[in-house]
Formats: sequence, C-alpha cells, structure tokens
Amino acid sequence: MTLGPLLAETSSALLAVQKAVRSPAQKRQIAAQLQQLLALTGRLVDADVERATPEYGAATVALARAQRALAAASDDLASVARAIEATAGAIDLLTRLAALAA
Repeated sequence: MTLGPLLAETSSALLAVQKAVRSPAQKRQIAAQLQQLLALTGRLVDADVERATPEYGAATVALARAQRALAAASDDLASVARAIEATAGAIDLLTRLAALAA
C-alpha cells in the first residue's frame, strides 16, 4: 500500500480509537497525534515526494505498522498505549520525509 491510503486509514483509525478509549490523557495524546498527522498529510500532498528515498520507504512501513496497531487497539483497548507509541514513531518519520520534500 502506498503512503496516501495509509495516511487516510491511519487518520480514521486514530479517530476510532480516540472514541473508544476512556482515559482523558490518552484521548489528548491521540488528538495531538491526529492533528500532527493531518498537518503532515497537507504538507506531503503539496510536495512532490520522491518515492525511491529511504525515508519514504521507512515512513510507509512505520505508518502501516501504526495503522495495524490502531486497528488492534480498537479491538483491544489494552493495546492503546502501543498504538499511540507506534503512531508517534510513524509521525516522526513522516516529519523527516516532509522536511525533505520542502
């Protein structure tokens, strides 16, 4: 799967998990991650990103991992912390990719 569909699926998964969790702290963390993800999506849409770069590959793999973790978290709320951590790692890699595209 390419970065575009993964960004869309991950955003939707973040919203689903945010609705399901009870912890106000986790809700805030997820809201902040969603805000970052949407901002990065906008930057990447506006940029011509070279798909052959190692950063693109790493960001795609990390985002796929985060999306899978979020899907699991919506089924098992005990895994929410792992999903938040995986999403944070993916956002870090997307930030580096967006910086290269700027």
